[in-house]
Amino acid sequence: MKLYMIYPAKADGVSASFEAIYCSSDASASRRASVVLSEHDSATKVSVWQGDRLVSSRGGSLSQERQNAPALTVGDQTPDYSPPMSCPSPRAAGEAGRS
Repeated sequence: MKLYMIYPAKADGVSASFEAIYCSSDASASRRASVVLSEHDSATKVSVWQGDRLVSSRGGSLSQERQNAPALTVGDQTPDYSPPMSCPSPRAAGEAGRS
């Protein structure tokens, strides 16, 4: 699985939060981004990054985005992404490798 960063943003492009997830593919990360967009009331666009690579970006009317966002899975269905996680800072990771 690969680490992806999802950034919901307001109409002016400002992103006050992000979600870090592990996904099996670009497509599954993009699907999760639709859910993230639907969960943020002030967001009108969302972008997905894997490192320095822009994977996908969606923007436009808030109501249109919310209508197109997929529903969250419930019950036996397992999403093809991992929940948000905390990552060590680059400094901490570098120091751990020196010991």
